[in-house]
Amino acid sequence: YVGSEACAGCHAAQTKLWRESAHSGAYDSLVAVEKDFDPNCVVCHVVGYGTAGGFRNANDTPKLQHVGCEACHGGGRAHVASWAARPMDGHPVGAERCQACHTDRNSPGFDVDAALRIIRHWQ
Repeated sequence: YVGSEACAGCHAAQTKLWRESAHSGAYDSLVAVEKDFDPNCVVCHVVGYGTAGGFRNANDTPKLQHVGCEACHGGGRAHVASWAARPMDGHPVGAERCQACHTDRNSPGFDVDAALRIIRHWQ
């Protein structure tokens, strides 16, 4: 993982959309309710929690706080190293990626189709 700022230089419009979204402050919402150490919550509020090279904690991996680019698109190290390489999971992101975190329990009433229309930035 490289963190969302590594994407910003080439993907300015997409970064602007992300920065204006709730995803860009997802980890802060856990801190506010003192749940930033609960693995059941952290997994959906950061990039790569529980995976090699993913978020460990706010001190060791601050660039992976929040729901950044790689939370949806996969690790971007190869893409950053060679602009022609797609992120690990490629594009576009479908409903299944959203619904991994936006479950009925975590996000009651979540409308994945409406959410995808709001965040669509890959076309």
